[in-house]
Amino acid sequence: MPAAASLRWTAAPLLLLVLLCQLGFCLKSLPNSLAGNVDLRVFYTSGYLVGHGQGVHLYDPDAQREVQNALVSPNPRTLPFLYPAFAALLFVPLSLLSYKAAFVVFLLLNLAALFVTAHILRTRLALVRPTPTWLLALLFLALFPVSMALMQGQVTFLLLLVYTACFATLRNERYLLAGLLFSATLIKFQLTLPITALLLLWHPRGRMSLFAGFASGAAFLAGLSLAITGPGVTMQYLERLLHITHSTLQAPEQARQQYGMFAADMPNLHGLIFLLTHGRPIGTPLLILASALVFLWAVRQRRTPGASLGTALPIAMLLSYHLQAYDLTLLLLPLAVAAASLQGATPSRPLPSRMIALAVAILVLPIAPLLLVHGLCALFLVAIVAIVASLAVPGSDANSARKKRWGMNPTSRTA
Repeated sequence: MPAAASLRWTAAPLLLLVLLCQLGFCLKSLPNSLAGNVDLRVFYTSGYLVGHGQGVHLYDPDAQREVQNALVSPNPRTLPFLYPAFAALLFVPLSLLSYKAAFVVFLLLNLAALFVTAHILRTRLALVRPTPTWLLALLFLALFPVSMALMQGQVTFLLLLVYTACFATLRNERYLLAGLLFSATLIKFQLTLPITALLLLWHPRGRMSLFAGFASGAAFLAGLSLAITGPGVTMQYLERLLHITHSTLQAPEQARQQYGMFAADMPNLHGLIFLLTHGRPIGTPLLILASALVFLWAVRQRRTPGASLGTALPIAMLLSYHLQAYDLTLLLLPLAVAAASLQGATPSRPLPSRMIALAVAILVLPIAPLLLVHGLCALFLVAIVAIVASLAVPGSDANSARKKRWGMNPTSRTA
């Protein structure tokens, strides 16, 4: 107890210092955000187009350019809308406000989503249950990707809340509801698809219910998207995605200027291999091989309902073809699950705690901004790998499941 009290007194000033740095970053970024030079720009105008019955122009770069320059601010670069059409419905109410008012309202909604996420995790994970929700939310705010996502006006916090709700329902083995909720994550389908595959493989007992819930939700959202844009525009959307993907490979600097995307900035396998190969064609087969090996390894990591989504999410982030630094906000869920798994850890197995410490160290100031400024965002991948390692090392949930299957008594813990 004296050691724990000493640790709290030491950690409190450090947390305060990091939060002040985060606040400074947000205040410095706020003018740029209010000027409309962030991702909320395209969300806002997409909500306006759908709200005015112009969903057919959702993926038209000329229409987006005209509306963005007219409603937000003049800018030579037009941000593309790269999400399924149903995602634009979230921003229809915000499009009724001025852009600056919409940014402030969405900022508050994101903070509220972060607070609710902290509350859900606090009630589900025994290790953090003694921590007040407000303090847990402050700990979340200490991570640099969180402030980036807030200032970009990204949907990451809403996704984090959905993932956390799915985590809670999976722990209770309510597979049908979990699948239905999980379909909402198709806003960023590049993460949803590998997670879906892993969950179906890891949960043979609830596989049919999980798939039924997910398929029902996905069919509804697909129908909603078709109703907004029509089938012809859906094909235009897919062609647009392929064109942008091709541009990031064949003309990376041009894609960075035109779309604000650069493969070497992505904290995943795609970004790391692009960085190491300098965008050479050999990178594509290497990426396919590396992704296949990671997925095959992941399939062998049998998970219980209490930890499966927390493990599948960072693995999907590694495999995702498109990922940005602010998407690392989603690591809050697997970080919490990994920290909770330490409750049953023994001093002879210090690796999980060291991996978690490494992940947190990379994601807080001042290390994170250095990677951002020097174009080394792909190295954020180390944080993702560290979290995966903390959940996969001996003594993890998967290892306990193996011991139980062979009639052994694993160390008990709440995960």
